[in-house]
Amino acid sequence: MAPDALALSTPAYARLRERLRREILAGEWVAGEHRTLSRLAAEHGVSISPVREALLGLEGEGLVEMRQHRGAVVPVLDARLVGDLYDLRGSLQALFARRAAERITAAQITEMIRQEEAYASATARGDVDAALVANDAFHELAVTAADNPQAAALFRSRSAFVNTVRLRVGFGTGRAEEAVAQHAEIRAAIASRDPEAAAAAAFGHAMAAKRDLLARLNEETNQ
Repeated sequence: MAPDALALSTPAYARLRERLRREILAGEWVAGEHRTLSRLAAEHGVSISPVREALLGLEGEGLVEMRQHRGAVVPVLDARLVGDLYDLRGSLQALFARRAAERITAAQITEMIRQEEAYASATARGDVDAALVANDAFHELAVTAADNPQAAALFRSRSAFVNTVRLRVGFGTGRAEEAVAQHAEIRAAIASRDPEAAAAAAFGHAMAAKRDLLARLNEETNQ
């Protein structure tokens, strides 16, 4: 199917959801700003119904909060939100690593090594965008191997905000190198079929990332 035909076959609410997601992650919808359903409908040339459906989908991802009679608002990316997201992220990553150690394939381990190396290369040259892509691919292999669709959906839906903040503030001194070593530890534990070691390494990795990101946010606030 041609791209244009595919776009036309996609429901209006789904197209709008993708458009609004891009706006939010690009910072075009300012955090804390309320937008009513009628305003969004007028701006995007659609009726109220697809706007409501699109916003409900984005609310499920944590990208907006619905407010009665006030439409929707993008949550403020403050230390509390980032901390809460990482607490959730750490628990889920521990779950994925534990289950991946029980069922990962040799091919998936090989791909983990490849993404681990891609992350190390990207951070060495200071390419945060490429590092995030490799990081997501590395962790996605554990998510896939764990084979828990409900947990996977929650993890993926909450990853966008984390990456948005990381792109904005970058890494603290020594954090990228620390993450490279932690990736190796996670992968080694999974490859050794040691569920508890894998879970502990994955959780520790997430908490280290949380501390670094909160410190970077604090530095940004105090500049």
